[in-house]
Amino acid sequence: MAHGKGVFVQKEAGIIYDGDWKNDVKEGKGTETWEFGEYTYVGDFKAGEKTGKGVFTANTGKVRYEGDFVEGKFHGNGKYINGESNRTLEGKFKNNQMVAGKIVFADGSTYQGEFKNDLMHGSGVIRYTNGDAYVGTFDSDKKHGTGSHFDMTNMYRMQEDWVKGKRTSQVRTPTTHEEMEQQIQNPGYVHNLAQTQ
Repeated sequence: MAHGKGVFVQKEAGIIYDGDWKNDVKEGKGTETWEFGEYTYVGDFKAGEKTGKGVFTANTGKVRYEGDFVEGKFHGNGKYINGESNRTLEGKFKNNQMVAGKIVFADGSTYQGEFKNDLMHGSGVIRYTNGDAYVGTFDSDKKHGTGSHFDMTNMYRMQEDWVKGKRTSQVRTPTTHEEMEQQIQNPGYVHNLAQTQ
């Protein structure tokens, strides 16, 4: 019976666990690699499961998640970096999917808002590196519904209607930094205002 520190190797499956054991079950801190080193988890184990704080890496470090785990799934607060798609997701995860939080894109722009299946979905705000912002709703990573693009260089707001990433209408009006910040603090404001007009 394994108890204390120890190593378990399952050669045919390419699994190695090096860490704490309690009554023949992984319990405490440990490192597990599988698929012959393709995937690695370093962190907490509870009742034989990856549960607690930990770090998961895949594809020789191109994919990385650091945060909360429940029974081997990303669940709770965490940060997911996907070097293959040049996206960093940071926020609240549930069953391996981000449900609310922030994306940092390769160019430094950010999206803060709601998610579904790790895609921008629902209300959110995109802040561009030049100071502009878009406040509105999204459907599967595409602008969808009513939103406002704030051009802070030229000081105007473009109220836009979108259907699955295609703009169907737009109205340009002057704006201020205060108006942009008000709408960023309350993304639903744009959508609700449009519905009452």
